[in-house]
Formats: sequence, C-alpha cells, structure tokens
Amino acid sequence: MLDKNKDGLIKIPLLVEDMTIKREIVLARPLSNNEYILHSIPAFAYGVAFGDKVAISDMDKGVFNIITRGNNVTIRLFRQGTLDTKDIDDLIKKIISNGGAYEVGKNISAKNESSLLLINVPVSIGFTAIEEMMKIADQAQSNWEYGNVYNKDGDPIGWWS
Repeated sequence: MLDKNKDGLIKIPLLVEDMTIKREIVLARPLSNNEYILHSIPAFAYGVAFGDKVAISDMDKGVFNIITRGNNVTIRLFRQGTLDTKDIDDLIKKIISNGGAYEVGKNISAKNESSLLLINVPVSIGFTAIEEMMKIADQAQSNWEYGNVYNKDGDPIGWWS
C-alpha cells in the first residue's frame, strides 16, 4: 500500500511518452481497484488533467487510462528566467479569478534557463476566454501549450464536446 499524506493523497506515476523521462509522479486521491483522482497538474504526461479519474494498469511504468474527465484544461507555460514578474502575477490573478489554480513546476532566476508554470482552468470558461487570458503570457514573452487538448499528432482530443 502506498503511504497517504495528511490530506489522504498518495504519489502515483503517470507514463510520459516521447521524452527522456519515462514517468512523472503526481498526487492523487486513491479510490479502489487501482483508480485515482488526480490532485496535481501534470507537467509532462499529456492528455490528462487535475481532477481526471484514472486507472493505473502498470504501477511500475505508470501506464494509465482515463476513466472520466474532471472537466479541467491543463496549460503549461514556459518562460526564460524567473516567474517572479508583474505580468506573471497578473496572469496568476486571472487564473484564480476564472476558477483555476496553478503550480510552479520550476522557477529559475538564471535568464538562460526555463521556468515552468502549470495551470489548471475549468473548461466551462471556454477556449476563447482561456486564450484571451493567455495573451498575458504572450506579452510576457512566454510560450505556452495545452496539455490535454490535442493528441500527439496535433488533433483536438474533443473530450469537452
């Protein structure tokens, strides 16, 4: 049995495809029969988001299947240098005001290295509102991508329809 933290969450692996790392460790609430609800924003595992219910079929490799969607959109923001700027603070305020959440994946002060901000927003705000909100990131000279909207071929997954 995996150890639970004080909030009843455990660490589980998620398979990461097409990268040098093979799996990512995230927090999840255990249910039953190797089923879990994700309580972290995935940084590297694509196609999955905070709040999704997953079944882990191979705990060593992190092979998972999505059982139900949590109706959240994952966004990854990459920025050269630190996240400690007014424009990123403004973006975080927008995220929160839209019912979202964020996690700092990595915050680097060196200008030649990348920082990572993980963003979770409810799909119910709509993709137009999400993209409008992310214009702040564009102005902040940051790059961003959806984590669970497109498949590896660039086609929409369509789970929100």
